[in-house]
Amino acid sequence: AAKLRDVPRVRCSSPTEIDQPFISRYNSADEKEREKLDSVVRRALLHARYKAGLHGPEAMDDARSSMTHDPTTLDHSSADVPCAWLELMLLSQCCGPHQQDVLINLATSMLHAPLSVTH
Repeated sequence: AAKLRDVPRVRCSSPTEIDQPFISRYNSADEKEREKLDSVVRRALLHARYKAGLHGPEAMDDARSSMTHDPTTLDHSSADVPCAWLELMLLSQCCGPHQQDVLINLATSMLHAPLSVTH
């Protein structure tokens, strides 16, 4: 198994904290523990989508459909894009059923985020 780099703790007013100890625990968890941790990953993914501006009526749809969103339908008014990207990058290290959805949402956000000096 590849060794995880030291990852800073995410403190972006997120209700869940995804950090290196969580990622390590998730990736080494047995099936029963993984089910519990999957709910944490799913909540963190939904929260990161919101921060990335990928929310709205389609927020609960399959993440693959977000690749076809019209960028004019995305809501960036409450977005914290740099924090969302950091959270999504950390979540992408959790090897499990949500990994592909996380990467698709990260790519979608990068494609549709408004240009800003802070990104």
